[in-house]
Amino acid sequence: MTVFAIEALVLIVFFTLVIRLLAKQNPLNFLQDYPEPIRERVKELGYEVEETSRHSKAYIVRKGIVALMMGLVLTFVLVKVNHVTTFGAAFLTAYGLWVIVDLYDILLDIVWFCRDESLIIPGTEDLVEAYHDYMFHVRASVRGLVIGLPVCVLAALLCVLVGRL
Repeated sequence: MTVFAIEALVLIVFFTLVIRLLAKQNPLNFLQDYPEPIRERVKELGYEVEETSRHSKAYIVRKGIVALMMGLVLTFVLVKVNHVTTFGAAFLTAYGLWVIVDLYDILLDIVWFCRDESLIIPGTEDLVEAYHDYMFHVRASVRGLVIGLPVCVLAALLCVLVGRL
């Protein structure tokens, strides 16, 4: 259990650093993760951004690549740190870590995103209600939990394959 807690903490720290660096560098890096009224206003303002739809091919491909990378990282951690080679143990450990990071992401969104003025895109300052739409982040978290299922199944299958080598 101690190893699991350390792994969860490391993932949370890594997640926080990556998100914080990219978001502080340019809030538009995560425009697809902003509520719809903000995305629409950004389009109206003429910012040069990719398609802002959460259903666009570019968004889905980018999220898919990140999910695949997470699956590979989880596989590496499960095999090299946890020495897990059975599907059940690998899936439960991977999904447990996924859930912890997903729940942390809700907390991060509600405590940081909804309150950090540096993440308010110029020209959208009046959209306070959209920035404070907590349910938007809860719904995104539920989608994240669903996305985590196939990612963790993949990680578990890879653990079994690696365990047979």
